[in-house]
Amino acid sequence: FMATTYEDPKAEEKLARAEQLATDGKYAEAQDLFKSLADNKANNTLLSERARFMQAECRRLNRQYPEAVATYN
Repeated sequence: FMATTYEDPKAEEKLARAEQLATDGKYAEAQDLFKSLADNKANNTLLSERARFMQAECRRLNRQYPEAVATYN
């Protein structure tokens, strides 16, 4: 078990990387990175909310519709 709450000085860089992966159509890889950013309670709220939304978008773009709906909510 790995803790999901830690100070991550590279969170903004990881978000940019995940967004680039999504732009490149690498939705599964981007989704995992977005999820880890959103799950980290130490990240600021705006970054976490953006990451969760983008995780849902990746699921939608991968046609994982039920999972996308659950993630949006």
